[in-house]
Amino acid sequence: MSETSDQASELYREYQEGGPDRLFEQAKSMLRTAVNADDMDAAALLGEMLFDDDQNTAIDFLEPAAESGNVRAMALLGLTLFDDYEEPEEALPWLEAAADLGNADAMVTLGNMAADNDQMGTAKTWFLAGIEAGAEDGEICLGLVLLEQDKVEEAEGWLLKAADKEDDSAKAALGNICADRNELDKARYWWDQIENLDDYLEPS
Repeated sequence: MSETSDQASELYREYQEGGPDRLFEQAKSMLRTAVNADDMDAAALLGEMLFDDDQNTAIDFLEPAAESGNVRAMALLGLTLFDDYEEPEEALPWLEAAADLGNADAMVTLGNMAADNDQMGTAKTWFLAGIEAGAEDGEICLGLVLLEQDKVEEAEGWLLKAADKEDDSAKAALGNICADRNELDKARYWWDQIENLDDYLEPS
């Protein structure tokens, strides 16, 4: 990563940890200047910063960064093409390229893509690879896919790992498993840990 990207990354990290909005704007300004000088590390980081709020603009930065070989940009570009634009055929080569270079998030996205196509064996393989590579959300994705297959005991083990990371989707699923077993005290134990439980309850 370039020196400018390192400095901007530090400002962005401070912003994410509760720092003032000016840190985000300062980092963004630094990165835009670096991008104008063809710094593809800066383009990748700027695309990542804009990713949650403005996918269209993010892609404008992620695409050239991915084409230059930036692995994180490849993974994010593939994710947004798959998840937000619903263009899996365009997403696939970017995700496979990033996964081949060891990107854990790309592996999990490939797992979700396979699960959407009912290729559950392939999905599990990708999720396990992502978990081994350090993906933050690999456990919850694998647990929920196994649950959909009624492999409850196997799913429960992965959901417990995800719950240890304070994943509310995992806690909700664990609560539902316990409720199905009529273990209502255990179900309440999990549900009571979720601040916005209604977000995880199916409408009656």
